[in-house]
Amino acid sequence: MKTLTQLAKALSILGLSAILAACTTKTSENTQRSIKDFPQGEQMRVEMTQVHQEQVGMLSKVVYQTKDRYQYQLSFTPNDIEWQNGDGEPKQLLVCADGNAYLHFVNQIPNPFYSTPPTNPAEPVPEPAKIENPETQSVVQPYFILKNQYVRWVDKRYFFKFLGESYWADVSQDEYKNKVAQCKAYEVPNDGYYQAAVE
Repeated sequence: MKTLTQLAKALSILGLSAILAACTTKTSENTQRSIKDFPQGEQMRVEMTQVHQEQVGMLSKVVYQTKDRYQYQLSFTPNDIEWQNGDGEPKQLLVCADGNAYLHFVNQIPNPFYSTPPTNPAEPVPEPAKIENPETQSVVQPYFILKNQYVRWVDKRYFFKFLGESYWADVSQDEYKNKVAQCKAYEVPNDGYYQAAVE
C-alpha cells in the first residue's frame, strides 16, 4: 500500500512537471519587398521574409526559446530568372551576354566540429572555424558557419517559356570568378544578415 502511494505521488509530480514544461510554438512572418531598376531597363525584385519562432510555456507563458531565420526570393527581368533557396542570402547576380546567369549566395551550415566524429580513427577531424571573443580573449566555437556558394542558371524552357524547366546547378568558385569579368554583375539588395564579402 505504501509503495502504491509513493508511486502515485511520483506519477503526479511527473505529470505536473510535464504540464508545466509543455510548450507551444508561435510563428510570425514579416515580408519586405524591394525593387531595383537598372539603366538598361533590367529590374531585380527581392523578397525577404523574416520568420520569427518562439517556444512559449503553455501555462507559465514564459518564452523558453526564440529563433529567427530569413528566406529570400529573387527575380530578374527581362531574363525571367527566378531563385529561392531556403535560408540562403543572395549577394551577387551575374548575367552573361549568351543568356547564362550565375549567382553567389551565402548559406549557414552546421559547424563540422559539432557533428559526429568520423568512424575511422585514422581519418583527421576537420579544423573548426574559430571566432575570437573580445571580452574574454578565448576562442569560441560557433555552432554554425557561413559558406559561400555559387550556382549557374540552367534554362531548358521552350514554347514561350511555358514548357520545360529551369533550375540552378552548383559551380565552383573558380568558374564563378572567371565569369565575373565576362558577365554583367548586379549587387543583390539584402539586409546583410550573413556578412560575407562579394568576391
